[in-house]
Amino acid sequence: MEQSATRSFLYNCIPSERKRPKIGRGHLCQRGERIMRLPLLCQRGGRRMRLPLFLFQFILLTIISAAQSSSTESKEQECSATNNESPLQHEVSKCTDVECIATAIATSQSFFDDYFEQKSLLLHVDPSALQDIKMDWNDVVELATKGLTWGSSTNGLRLASGSGEFISSAKVGGQAFDKSSIEDMPVLRSQLEGPSAITGSTLQIGAIHTLDSGAADVVRQFQRIFGHVANGNLYVSSPGLDTVAHMHTDRMDGYAIQLSGRKRWQVYAPIPVAHNPIWGVMGNAEWGKETGKSIPSDLVGEKLIDVVLEPGDILYVPRGFPHTTSTLMSAEKEGEPNSGPSISFTVAVHTEAHHLVYEKLLRCTFARAGYCEQSIPSSKGKYCPIGLTLTNYARSKKGRPLRDSLPVGFLNEGGDWFSFVRALAHKAERLMKSVLDMAEEKGVVGIEHLLDDTEKLDKELVNVAGRVFHIQSQVLEALEETFAGSKKGNNTPFAERQKHWAQLFGRIGAFTGNFCHEGGSNVLFMDYFSPELEEDVLTKRIR
Repeated sequence: MEQSATRSFLYNCIPSERKRPKIGRGHLCQRGERIMRLPLLCQRGGRRMRLPLFLFQFILLTIISAAQSSSTESKEQECSATNNESPLQHEVSKCTDVECIATAIATSQSFFDDYFEQKSLLLHVDPSALQDIKMDWNDVVELATKGLTWGSSTNGLRLASGSGEFISSAKVGGQAFDKSSIEDMPVLRSQLEGPSAITGSTLQIGAIHTLDSGAADVVRQFQRIFGHVANGNLYVSSPGLDTVAHMHTDRMDGYAIQLSGRKRWQVYAPIPVAHNPIWGVMGNAEWGKETGKSIPSDLVGEKLIDVVLEPGDILYVPRGFPHTTSTLMSAEKEGEPNSGPSISFTVAVHTEAHHLVYEKLLRCTFARAGYCEQSIPSSKGKYCPIGLTLTNYARSKKGRPLRDSLPVGFLNEGGDWFSFVRALAHKAERLMKSVLDMAEEKGVVGIEHLLDDTEKLDKELVNVAGRVFHIQSQVLEALEETFAGSKKGNNTPFAERQKHWAQLFGRIGAFTGNFCHEGGSNVLFMDYFSPELEEDVLTKRIR
């Protein structure tokens, strides 16, 4: 397929500046390459003179020495950053509230360059800065006895055994405990007298921002400042558990905030084929959770961090990074007094979980441009002919950028439409061309007449990009209406608030409904379930 001789429609919509900006809020950083040429020839009096050999050797040795010095300094800075002496740590250490903490992270260029979707990061703040979410056991019991559904595997209040396996019922205070227990609140409250009631277990309250106004304020700050959907989960774990959560991955970027007690976190790098997993392309895009099976050690990469969080610690864990937690401390902690149960609060920030990745952007664009008109029937419904090509390319090493997050919210420098398009244009068009080339090479049926007509494809890319950019603020506002303290949230029965938020979370977004295709998800995503598509290695191993 011949490449279009003219710049695409998408590129005609943006300013003439062609250099791709560094994404991220804060200062736009355009670093041009500095080329230093060795002056072997110089001009003197109109005559060209060659430098003496000894002088050339002296200059060369000077440059090498400077480079080595720079390399040593860089390594020292890297080590310093690992020990929390980074500029970001300096900024958050001055914060007195969560708004300041979230702003410092979201506007940090070093966070975007070195950590976001790349590796975990440990920060520490004064515990007094976390007063909005300061919870003790009595606060937990107060929420637990207001009518929540217990023993549920969905978002809600649940118990976990020490093995990390979530179960549908458990014993609390030595008595059988399940969903029926909520019918008798006084009995339930008596069972929860004191943290010892959950010995050997972990208590979790999901979507706590729909239940507690303090938690709602914290999640609201993260959601507004990061410009992405967020939610909060609370975890209460008894001390001495060898496993609180076994090895698993999540579809969101997690900011684990330790409120009281201690919890050990071990975070690992993902194996290359599972880096930045996305739903559909790689099963459910998270493993070791729904199945109750831990991820095997040969399917995780190197250990990145092994740390015991204490009050005031905040740990960033990128989406898709395998991790495990426990409250059984290391040997050097054994002599210290029992710190009581671990109470931690995790703010989950969703990019991929709301489909804000390049693969979904291109999938929607292809569908709107007519590439799904001759849908292929299968046992589970019709699917888009180019869908399998897109999915397989997204799994490949070359197609890995398809799994990256779109420059939405804090990832969009400047926050305006032009900044968004400028950050997205080059990458989206390059990936689109690669998918089309692959489809032509494989002889994909049903799209032959479209391969040489890129004008409509370019225009639809602009339409889809516009939808992503403009709908995001509406999504955030709609979800905030379900938060505790909001008018609609307060009018929703307490026991229904978590469910209400979860349902809206799944229904709202840029690629929902019939915007991409009149057949909706019945066509757009069906190739994920095609018998022609083999399962990815993690989904195949972890059932």
